[in-house]
Amino acid sequence: MAGLLKLIKAQTQVALRNKQIILCYYIIPLIFFFIFGAVLVKMDASAKESLPVSMTIFSISMGTLLGLSESINSLMKVEYFKAFYVMNVRIYKIILAEQISCGIHMIVQSCLIIILSRIFFDSGLLFQNTKCIFALFLYLIFVILVSSIIGLIAKGKNVVMVLGQLCFFITVFLGGIMFPISFLPELLQKIANVIPASMVISIRDNIDEYAFYKLALSVLLTLMMYVGAYWLKLKFNKE
Repeated sequence: MAGLLKLIKAQTQVALRNKQIILCYYIIPLIFFFIFGAVLVKMDASAKESLPVSMTIFSISMGTLLGLSESINSLMKVEYFKAFYVMNVRIYKIILAEQISCGIHMIVQSCLIIILSRIFFDSGLLFQNTKCIFALFLYLIFVILVSSIIGLIAKGKNVVMVLGQLCFFITVFLGGIMFPISFLPELLQKIANVIPASMVISIRDNIDEYAFYKLALSVLLTLMMYVGAYWLKLKFNKE
């Protein structure tokens, strides 16, 4: 346990020195937050209440899908894997430390967005909505698992970026972040309803009373897929 905590601390500190990670985790999401927030609130003053959740989903999705997936993919390269194996280092601990480190940065980023929404756009404090906060935490677990799966199955950095960007844009444009799902064509609405980001939006707006259970089920199914992908990757790298 002490070793895992040291790994988490090291990974968190290393991430703060990585320019690409800082861009994905903090700078780009905050820039987008200020631009999108200013435009949205200017168009519709009531949008300030929905802004914290929407931008938190955006920042979490960007940080994990475009940042964490590449880190996991680098760790699972055959040469690194064999080195860890020879040194008797448990690869799952390194991946877990990377995941938790990413989660810590995403929580910090989310808190920043919630507080800045209050300061600059006079939004309500999201911390008072326990159910919505818990839904965002489940969503964070979900995207960390999805990013990890991408990092495990993708062959090369380019494939990781393509898959990460694909998942990110699907989340942004079909998840109800940029505009209500009701604005989409009927077919796309059906697709959007199975995207976990849209479930968080439904919980925020009290649209679907079963959205929380659907989100929890999505996390459980994704966890099972992650375990399967991890097992296959281990088997492949050992051969």
